Amino acid sequence: MSFSRRNFLQSVLLGMMMPHALLAQPQQAHKLLRLLNWDTYIGQTTLRDFTQRSGVDVAMDVFTSEADFVAKLLMSNPRYDVVVASDYSVMRLIRAELLTPLDRSLIPDISNINPQFMDAEFDKGRRYSLPYMWGTLGIGYRKSVVKGPV
Repeated sequence: MSFSRRNFLQSVLLGMMMPHALLAQPQQAHKLLRLLNWDTYIGQTTLRDFTQRSGVDVAMDVFTSEADFVAKLLMSNPRYDVVVASDYSVMRLIRAELLTPLDRSLIPDISNINPQFMDAEFDKGRRYSLPYMWGTLGIGYRKSVVKGPV
């Protein structure tokens, strides 16, 4: 087999381009969102639906009390990306400088939040938190079973 100058140059050129081609390939880093949430504050299919739509997996840790929340938050390493906290906890976390201000440019659906919820006594201007749930609870009863005033 003869080795021509042309074959030699092609081999050298290919050898020089290979590392650049490999480096130019986009790295598919595993996307993972770390969430700390109350144990009953999320629908059964919410995380699966989120992952299907966004391509981001979610690792959710749960807590059952404010004390449990604080302990998990302070012991987490790496820190959580998103926490679902009470107004009291948000206020404490802001004072302790444990929350990062939100970059609203990364939250396109923020315009869908009712304006009446976009300011809170515990987080003026909603710099660190956004509302997740709000509602009222109604209790129905059967008058024939419940006697007396309700």
